[in-house]
Order: sequence, then C-alpha cells, then structure tokens
Amino acid sequence: ELDEALKPENLQSFMGMLKFDKFDGAFDVEIKGLGYDERVSKVNKTLLKSKQVASNIPKVARVTQGEVIMFVKDALAKMAEAGMNVLVEGRAATLKYIDTPHRYELIMSDETIIGQRRAAQRIGATAFPACKELKDGETWPILEKTLKGMLPEEKPAAAEEKAAVEAKGDEKVKEEAKKEEAAKTAAGGEKPAAEAAKGDAKPADEPKKEEAKKEEAKKAES
Repeated sequence: ELDEALKPENLQSFMGMLKFDKFDGAFDVEIKGLGYDERVSKVNKTLLKSKQVASNIPKVARVTQGEVIMFVKDALAKMAEAGMNVLVEGRAATLKYIDTPHRYELIMSDETIIGQRRAAQRIGATAFPACKELKDGETWPILEKTLKGMLPEEKPAAAEEKAAVEAKGDEKVKEEAKKEEAAKTAAGGEKPAAEAAKGDAKPADEPKKEEAKKEEAKKAES
C-alpha cells in the first residue's frame, strides 16, 4: 500500500500540498490536502512525531530525496531574499546537494543518545493529548502507560519459558526447605550415632566377670 502511494505521480501531487511561505509574520510550512490543514510549527512535536509517521519515514525518505532538496532550495531562496541567515540541519547525504561554501559536520561520541531522544519524542507526542489538562508532577502515570503500550508483546513461547523457569526455581526452594526441616528434626529428636553406640555398648571386662561367677558357683556345688 505504501509502495503504491509512493509512485512518482503521487509524489508530485503530495509536494503540491506543501507550501513554504510567511504565515502570520513568520516563515512556516503549510500542509493542505487529504483532509489536513495544518502548519508544521503547530504539529511538529505531536502529529509529525507520532508512530504512524515515524515508522514510515525511512522508506519515504529513500524515494523523496530529490523532492526534499528542491523544496529546501526554494525555502532557502525565500528566506535569504528576506535578509535572513539560514542554518540547515539534516543528513550529510542530503545536505551535500545544497549549494553553500559553509558546511560542518557534528559527530557524537555516543550515538545511542539519538535513539533515546527519538524515543522520548515519540512517548511525548503520544502522551501529550492525555496530559494537556494535568498539572506538573501528574503526568508520570500517563507516560508509563504510554511506554508500556509501545513495548512489543511478549511471545507465548517466551512467556511459557519464563513461567517454567520460575516454577523450577520454586521447586528448588521447596526442596531446600524440606532438607533444612529434616536436618532440624534429626538434630532435635535423635541421639547422635556416637552417643547411641556409647549408651548401648557393654564394658570390655563384663564377659570375664560372668565367667568368674560361673566358676565360683560350680565350686560351691562341689
């Protein structure tokens, strides 16, 4: 469906729905078409950061680079004519087509920050409508709920494996508890083996005394 929408004839039509000009005394991009009538300055933190838009950006960007460059060049010309100095931010692959002698590239030591920033933008854009009427400090539950809703669903197999591991762990704990209980019972209710042997054993000279008694009894009879 997206591939069908990104055909050249459609792209030309979509670009006709965008207009860069001054609106209410400030430069802005007007989006007018397909049921939309918006200004980028008003929806760049909400609608344009939504999952529906963000998930399609890479594919759309691959086939619209030429259109984007032409649009930016036109916007730059209008702003320069108005006496403005313009700083254009973007990917190096796109900006190399902008004709200017002034270029520099920023390199980050930790590129994961870009992903963290993007994640924060998506969470904020999704949670914003529900947080509009809330005061400071009351938005955290909404943000947590939004984040959980964005997490991928746990696969059944993974859930079963997790349950099996937890069950196995519970069985091990129960087994250890049984062993500990048995050890306590043995220590409290039974004599140690050494003490039991000592109590039951007869003295070493006991047989000699019995023999002596028998001999004395025989002598007395005779």
